[in-house]
Amino acid sequence: MKLFTSQLLILASSLSAFALSIRSGLVPQEVANACPSAQVLSSSTISVDGQDVVRQVLSCPGGNFTSSLRAVDRTLSSRGLTEYSAIEARSAAECTTPATECQCGQPVICGCFGETVGPSAADCTALIGSLPVIASITGPTFIIQPGTVHTTSLRTCAISFTNLGETPEEFCWDDLANQANGEMSCMSSPPFSSAVCMAETQRFVFHLGEAV
Repeated sequence: MKLFTSQLLILASSLSAFALSIRSGLVPQEVANACPSAQVLSSSTISVDGQDVVRQVLSCPGGNFTSSLRAVDRTLSSRGLTEYSAIEARSAAECTTPATECQCGQPVICGCFGETVGPSAADCTALIGSLPVIASITGPTFIIQPGTVHTTSLRTCAISFTNLGETPEEFCWDDLANQANGEMSCMSSPPFSSAVCMAETQRFVFHLGEAV
């Protein structure tokens, strides 16, 4: 799969106050549906090629993220969708945690889903293209605590990674970019307008879709 490149133009990165209300236009529809009362634990903005990409980490009171998003796995399984590995397994050197926490290169089951309004394909392309730049700033991986969601968004498009496990998980930015790039076909296949990938181990779920 093609990896996108982008010029590095970092203007600012700022953290929000702890446990703010969820901000409009920054998370995929499926995540908002799973927990309407989601709270923002941290938020930062990075400018890439003059476009502001927002990163957030969210929690859900009562753990609804975990219970609601596990239903995605049942839906994917019932539809009999094709299983594939995101990309080749990454070397241990890319992760900073033991193999049990490092989820880079884990096989996933993916499918396209319909929404009332889908994201702009141009916004999603630009968002995916920003991920290697973010990796060059923050390092090749990111760590997500149990029951929380990591999101990146740009205008109408958002990508999320939800930790469904009981321990912290580490994931690679290049894996995320390749998964999202592979699922862009959903945006050009009406009536589908979003993509969901569930790990075979059910330890995480990935969404690409409209930011709400």
